Amino acid sequence: MAWRTRPWAQAAAAAALVAASSYVSSWCTHDVSSGAAGGRPVLGPLNAGFATLSYDRDADLPLPRLVVTAERSAATDDDVIGALAFVSKVLRRRRPFSVLYDMRAITLPTLSRKQLGLGVDWAREQAAPLDAQLQCIAYLIRSPLVRAAAQVVIRFLKPPQPTFIGACGTDAALEARPTPQNTSP
Repeated sequence: MAWRTRPWAQAAAAAALVAASSYVSSWCTHDVSSGAAGGRPVLGPLNAGFATLSYDRDADLPLPRLVVTAERSAATDDDVIGALAFVSKVLRRRRPFSVLYDMRAITLPTLSRKQLGLGVDWAREQAAPLDAQLQCIAYLIRSPLVRAAAQVVIRFLKPPQPTFIGACGTDAALEARPTPQNTSP
């Protein structure tokens, strides 16, 4: 199932993609409250200025996960290009994975239109491998307003992957089995 949306909607998704997810398994009981990657590093970490990216294998999780932890720094074009190149390396592995966007350190992503365009163009080019390999998406967002906006965007875009949006990664917050339409406040 490919992502077929208008460019402005893809830009909103790209902002979320470039900003911060963990694997939420069928029944996720793994505590991601620290936001830190808890597994053995496979790739990275990469400090891209506005975010730190790592690709880890955690024995407690069924799949490796890409962890994107947002930082309180403005992104440069080179930072965004570097982050997208890192995710491309993950996709070149041709293996299923999950993603955790930990956006709790920021209020709103600070990406320019050009940077959003870079993310949208990259997402279009990588649509097939993303749909095939990305198994689950989780967003940790502190602000209730940003969480609500993210839920609207996710419901509109209807990604083929199960998606969780929450304020923290405690076991209690992740108890519910996520589905593409089941996001928690």
